[in-house]
Amino acid sequence: MWLVLLIVSWSVEAEDVNVAEGAALVATQDLRAPGALQAALEALVSKNTGLSVDYLRNNGMVSQDFSSVVLRHYFEQSMDRASTEPYWLHVVADESKLSDLLALHELPIWPKRRTPLYVWMVSENANGLLQHEPNGTLPQYWLSQWLSEKGVPAMFHQVAEDDLLDFAPDDVKNLNPDLIDYVHQVLQQPNVLLVYLRDTGRGYSYRMGLAKMGNDVVMKNRQFVDLSKGFAYLSDFVQSHQAASQQIQANELANRTVAARINNINNADNMLAVLNYLDAQTLVKEWQVLSFKNNRMELNLSLSVIPETFTRFVSQEQVLQHLPLGDINRLIFSFQGQ
Repeated sequence: MWLVLLIVSWSVEAEDVNVAEGAALVATQDLRAPGALQAALEALVSKNTGLSVDYLRNNGMVSQDFSSVVLRHYFEQSMDRASTEPYWLHVVADESKLSDLLALHELPIWPKRRTPLYVWMVSENANGLLQHEPNGTLPQYWLSQWLSEKGVPAMFHQVAEDDLLDFAPDDVKNLNPDLIDYVHQVLQQPNVLLVYLRDTGRGYSYRMGLAKMGNDVVMKNRQFVDLSKGFAYLSDFVQSHQAASQQIQANELANRTVAARINNINNADNMLAVLNYLDAQTLVKEWQVLSFKNNRMELNLSLSVIPETFTRFVSQEQVLQHLPLGDINRLIFSFQGQ
């Protein structure tokens, strides 16, 4: 089977998420507390599948079988000492055994190499003061922690003088399209989350906008009392959108070796870009260069999925563009516009 690939440049590198560890909030540092271990296992499976904890729990999808893959556990105190659940219960699993168990239970797999989310948050206090949310605050802590536990890599915007001249907190609050374009085009971040948090004095509310390059902005509002629970809900929503179309179903998993042709390798930098991409591609287990001549490189690729799934993923990553001109035995890719 031939895969004809033509490489393009890519500016935002995906990150490896630690899918071998999951954590849940608990009331005490007691592993035997009712529901504590189960909650941590559900968080672990959620991070690996992209399915929300509530969905997994409501459908009874995380059995006690999953406790067999846990290597160790530990407790960590949260930053919010006033919380009714002030501790994180972490479980660390054998990643290989966990993957096998997910497949056995026919649960989807969300590959651990994921594009980061750029987060820009502002907050308004009970006196009406609106400002960029600085690092080290409870809102920033809870949103950062929950995104991490949902398996969404995130980087939070650091306010600089240029930001204060070009964009005011109101731009984040109102989901200003110019600000979104700035993050996409100037900062070269394809996934951006804008969050406006308001302290009402009796609780909180937020307005969020999730903007992926080339897609409409997804907006959501919510009122809540507990800061942790509110941001857990927001992170569930973000997780569902980040994992959408990235999940691999059990029937897509397969050990396949295919031949690949990569055209238009014009210099050493292009060749290095190709090999670095293959190294970073989660679905490629091994690769072997067979030959290089006439600006064309021939390889063998060892995949962990069926070729159709591989083409779907590389197309979504906007490094390679799949052209559906071939058939099941000949998959063709071409340049994507610079």
